[in-house]
Amino acid sequence: MVVHCSNLGYVGEMLLTEADGDLVTLANGRRLAVREIRNSDRPALEEAFGKLTSASRRARFHAAKTHLTEEELRFLTECDGQNHYAVVAGYRDEATGTMQGVGVARFLRTEDNPDIAEIAITVVDDWQGSGVGGLLLERLIDAAAERDIKVFRALFLDSNSKMKNLIAHHLENGTVRHDGNGLLVLEYPIATPGAFELILKTIRSLTYGTMILPFRFGEQTLRQVMSKNPGQKTR
Repeated sequence: MVVHCSNLGYVGEMLLTEADGDLVTLANGRRLAVREIRNSDRPALEEAFGKLTSASRRARFHAAKTHLTEEELRFLTECDGQNHYAVVAGYRDEATGTMQGVGVARFLRTEDNPDIAEIAITVVDDWQGSGVGGLLLERLIDAAAERDIKVFRALFLDSNSKMKNLIAHHLENGTVRHDGNGLLVLEYPIATPGAFELILKTIRSLTYGTMILPFRFGEQTLRQVMSKNPGQKTR
């Protein structure tokens, strides 16, 4: 997942190698490794979840979750890479030698329209404002374009006044609607000019510590996704 360099003065971090993923240096000088998620990332994902504040968890999952179940961890780490794609960023802890996750982003192609994918981006609170969210979003957009996905869909709480204000002033090519369950659904074509900037502003406008574009996370959704053949393609 991600790593920081001790030679840059960050205690507790050790040098990353290409085996850890694509090496990226943030604007603040910290280095991370970025790659597609693996099943072996379960422990790091679970630990990163534990670092989220209760407010961040509510913003991400629309509920006061205290932990991730085994079923949820399996869903989040066992992606087929085509219809369900996820990328992680992290660093290697110098004391333990283990990778520590700081951010994860994913998209899940919708069943009703294979051109649309729901996306979610989460960055642990301590790493807010460091550029991790934008880095992960760039990877998502590139991966989506390679898989013929044309529109990103984001779900957020109807009570989020910052999001409503953002949409009112910046939404030109996208659409927004109520889903009837206290959520607003935003859809935006990723190939339109300014798409990256708008989606990134959307992430940053969400309240609390995480940068998120939430997607539904109910047990019914998990069962539907995981009951399919992992290699099955929608189109």
